[in-house]
Amino acid sequence: MYMVWMETENGNYENLGQLNSSTSFMSKQRKASLKTVSSFKPVRFFITTEDDKDVRYPAQEVILTTGRFN
Repeated sequence: MYMVWMETENGNYENLGQLNSSTSFMSKQRKASLKTVSSFKPVRFFITTEDDKDVRYPAQEVILTTGRFN
């Protein structure tokens, strides 16, 4: 499963949830959705592949990431 993470301004990681797709994630449409709320200020977002949706720390391999926010 593909999990979305947020790096916070104090260097912690928050698991924001699993990407939901109505088609296979790597289909030609490449569309997925996630709705979430956080009280932390983000520094960047990234996606990892995980075996379990309840993981507390991200896997080493990042699939997709944003740049750092100023």
